[in-house]
Amino acid sequence: MIKKIVNALRDIYRANQYACRLVDFDVKRQEVILQLKMKSVIFRMLLVDVIRNHELMRMLTPFEACWLGGYYGRYSRVMTHHSLISQHPFSDFSLRQSDNRYQLISLNRENELVYVDRFNQALYCEHPLALVNNENVIARFDHMQAYYIGYLAGVYFENNLRSRAKSNSSVNSITRPSFVSKLRVVN
Repeated sequence: MIKKIVNALRDIYRANQYACRLVDFDVKRQEVILQLKMKSVIFRMLLVDVIRNHELMRMLTPFEACWLGGYYGRYSRVMTHHSLISQHPFSDFSLRQSDNRYQLISLNRENELVYVDRFNQALYCEHPLALVNNENVIARFDHMQAYYIGYLAGVYFENNLRSRAKSNSSVNSITRPSFVSKLRVVN
C-alpha cells in the first residue's frame, strides 16, 4: 500500500516538473510551437533546434518528446540522405542510466525495441508504432529515449506511407497496423 502511494506521489511530482508544453507543430515551416506552463508565453523554434537543445527537451513530458521524435522521423525521410547526415541529432544520444522505470536496451532485426522494466527486471519487446500509442508506457521512459522511440515510429510510418502510396493501398492499413500493443498492468 505504501509503495503505491509513493509511486503515485512520484508520478504527481514528475507531472509538475515539466516547464513547457508542446502546443502545435507547423508542418510547412518545420516549426514547433511551445508554451511555458502556467504562463501565456508562446514561442516558436525550428524542429531541429528543439531536438538539439537537451535542456529544452527535458522541460517537455516524455510523451511530448516522443511526438517531436515522430515529427522529426517523418521529416527526415523527406530530406535527402546527405543533409540528414550533416544534421543528425543523435550524435550525442546515449542509452545512459536514469531513474526512469523503463530503459531501452536494443533494436532487434524485426525492428522491435527491446526494453527492460527496472523494477521487476522484465524484458519487453514491442514495435515503435505500438509503443507510441501507449502514453502510460512512454511516460516511464527518459526524455531522449522517448524521443528516439518516436523517431523510429515516424520513420517506420513514413516508409509505410510511401510504400503503400506506390502500391495504391488504402491509408487505413497504415494507420491501423497489424501489430498491437500488448496489454499489461503498469503500476
